[in-house]
Amino acid sequence: MSDTLVTVDDIWKKFPRNQRAARRHARRQLWSQLTGSSNRELLTDEFWALQEFSLQLQRGEAVGIIGLNGSGKSTTLSIIADHQQPDRGACRTSGKVSAFINLSSGLNMNLSGLENIYLKGALDGRTRQEMRDALDDIVDFSGLSGHLQMPVGKYSSGMKMRLAFSIAIHTSPDILLVDEVLSVGDFEFRQKCMERMQEIRKQAAVVLVTHSMNDVSRFCDRAIVLDKGKMLFDGDVGDAIQVYRNAESELAAGGVSTSHVEKEFENTDALSVLEVEFDDLADTTPDAYDAFDGFKLRLRLQAHRPIRNLVIGIPIKRHNGDMITAVTSEHHSEQITLDAGDCADLEVSVSHLGLNPGRYSIVIGIVDGPEFLYRKVIKTLRIRNSEQQTWGNYTPRSDWRRVITGRS
Repeated sequence: MSDTLVTVDDIWKKFPRNQRAARRHARRQLWSQLTGSSNRELLTDEFWALQEFSLQLQRGEAVGIIGLNGSGKSTTLSIIADHQQPDRGACRTSGKVSAFINLSSGLNMNLSGLENIYLKGALDGRTRQEMRDALDDIVDFSGLSGHLQMPVGKYSSGMKMRLAFSIAIHTSPDILLVDEVLSVGDFEFRQKCMERMQEIRKQAAVVLVTHSMNDVSRFCDRAIVLDKGKMLFDGDVGDAIQVYRNAESELAAGGVSTSHVEKEFENTDALSVLEVEFDDLADTTPDAYDAFDGFKLRLRLQAHRPIRNLVIGIPIKRHNGDMITAVTSEHHSEQITLDAGDCADLEVSVSHLGLNPGRYSIVIGIVDGPEFLYRKVIKTLRIRNSEQQTWGNYTPRSDWRRVITGRS
């Protein structure tokens, strides 16, 4: 089958910038809906969150939507899901739409997990019989059979994600809309979600909004890059990622940007970073250096569940996201395993970096095998231009000596 399931035609969406504008905006929206009149003019204290956006999506196709924060990704998803109406243009969908846009969408924190399954199904237009037929599959996939009578408000963020996603994918959707909430939860369940989405896309259309370039590369047929509400690119995934990187580099021209490290993240269900202590191996003005030779880093961690293979990586990146180098505990220590409740203190010293003039960020990433547990930018710095000429990204130390040999 190759029928068109999603048609978005030149949609525009605006939002107010403050509370006063929000009240005026709400009144104008209500009047427009009552009278069928236009609400197209942009007034003071309003801004376009989305402009001139068009999209066609066929059954069996998966498209990724990427862009910096505030670029209009989630707004696009909300309009396709019919949670919001565009101020201009039109959006048409065919078949059942299942939207997984945020963890609390359609979930009542005071109701049990079981009650929420039926509530979420009703909100998505499913009959009680449809939800009853899908109940065993939903519960089995979520792995929450022992927690179904517990109020959802007592669930962890990972449990909420399991419940909401399991409901979304077991109602035979024709169109599946997924926002970046899949960054929450353990690695095994996220892998199971991606595998299930691969099955769904055979008979459905999928729109994936994410900061993970890996997920876009492995799952999507094509990708759209948004910037400040406008479409920069629509096409090949690899080309789209490069356009995104270029936009990131332009943003970073006036300073160090950090969105190229995907997204700062901490899985507090698995691990807490209790302390991070960073020392420069230089005595200079903070964040502005004539030279940056190295650093010392000390970490104190606490495990909240068993950690099978803890690895700490510290990539050093230029402002455009290009990795200069990285150090990792994997190469310099025995395998680190922790039991629930264990604390660990780790220290690393890095010297003789010799970074050349430019802007850089130092990032810390912590994984348990293939599962990301923590990611954060711990230092941004600028190395001033010097009179000494340099090449490449760093200048290694070298010792020269002059040798004079006699004439033969």
